[in-house]
Amino acid sequence: MWIGISKEYKSETIKKVLQSYFNSDNVKLLNDITELDMEYECFEIDHNSSEFPLVITYIKSNDVDVYNKCMKLAKYISIELNCNTICDGSDEGDDSSPYWSIVWKSGISFLADDCGTKFADNEGGEVKIVRMINIDI
Repeated sequence: MWIGISKEYKSETIKKVLQSYFNSDNVKLLNDITELDMEYECFEIDHNSSEFPLVITYIKSNDVDVYNKCMKLAKYISIELNCNTICDGSDEGDDSSPYWSIVWKSGISFLADDCGTKFADNEGGEVKIVRMINIDI
């Protein structure tokens, strides 16, 4: 699962926020999948040429419910870094389309459509906010 972040941050900053969220030093930012370590919560950091230029991908989790964990983490990051975040919201949308996302703005959730956007498809416009949505996490 992935989380897009609306501002660029150094890897060290992202790692500190993740360590704070997990209340643990067992967070690893991977440069390559061969660095995967089952003792750590592992993430990759990528760049995106959209309004969410930084994307972290949750590579390994000890939790089965990664969808909800990413939802909580996206909310946490939006508050801690005072930025907007985006995560998968396909279970929250109005239909079964895979293009539903949740955008978090200072911990407030919005249903968004990322179909035909620079973020999701590497072409098109910005992610479209559909409406505020209550996500109880």
